[in-house]
Amino acid sequence: MSTLATAAAIGAAASIPSPRPFVDVFAALLVAGAAAAALVGSGAAWTDSGRLLWGAALAMTGVALAAAATVGFAFAPAAACLLSAALVSGAVSVPAARRDEPA
Repeated sequence: MSTLATAAAIGAAASIPSPRPFVDVFAALLVAGAAAAALVGSGAAWTDSGRLLWGAALAMTGVALAAAATVGFAFAPAAACLLSAALVSGAVSVPAARRDEPA
């Protein structure tokens, strides 16, 4: 799910029509925030870092909500994927590594 979120966020960021990204600061920050949240969330999911994954999922949701009036709908699939990954990672517990101790 986290890889799909990264692909969706980068695809949405690439599809935003902005002829002058350095002039349109809101669009530039939106794209940078979405890409950063997706990459951090993907890395957190792969390393099983639950708090970081939840933070990235909430940041991506914040990006989608901040731009809800304009292009937030484009980032909604990425936010949904990251939230799903966070929920699934919390539901599936990875067993702790056991030490090889002599009996």
